[in-house]
Amino acid sequence: MADKTRVKDMHIIPHRGDIYDDDMRLLASSIPYYEIRMDLRSPALTDEVFRNGIDSLSLGLSGIFGDRSPLQYKSDLLNARKRGERYYLVKNKVDYVQLTRLRKLPLFRRGRYKGGLIVNQEDYRKRPHNSLAARTIGYTTKSQYGNVVGIEGAYDKYLGGVEGIKKMQQLSGNVWMPLDEAGEVEPKDGSSV
Repeated sequence: MADKTRVKDMHIIPHRGDIYDDDMRLLASSIPYYEIRMDLRSPALTDEVFRNGIDSLSLGLSGIFGDRSPLQYKSDLLNARKRGERYYLVKNKVDYVQLTRLRKLPLFRRGRYKGGLIVNQEDYRKRPHNSLAARTIGYTTKSQYGNVVGIEGAYDKYLGGVEGIKKMQQLSGNVWMPLDEAGEVEPKDGSSV
């Protein structure tokens, strides 16, 4: 059984610092967006609790995102529960306002361990002035050779912050799910330049 369970430390990417001009106008910033997943086999998510909250949860998800009907959300969640999914993708690229509303929905307001809600954060680098001074503001790439250009590259050490660590467990299909938060080391966000 232990051979089948793989656990490893994964890096948590910190929030990258902002870049301002000399008049403190924003030139580049990281905007967070979230991936919403659900552990449908959470021990506290009993059949009774799930049955009592599924209709309201489906209605709320449909109201927040508007991409599927409440009936479709309910059907998808019921099918995922039948399959016993532990890391079911509910929605990708969710903004902070949507996340705040999501956390108030039935089942999800119970949290991760009692309601199965799993939130993964990712950052998107945004330049308010689009391509204006793009080469000077610069960029970094995560390729094998790691291109560094402009202010982003020159000050990458300060903007990048310090990575954190969290334990992840491999599920079937090469899907990784976070374990408890006890051994998690929080990342240190980058400084603004």
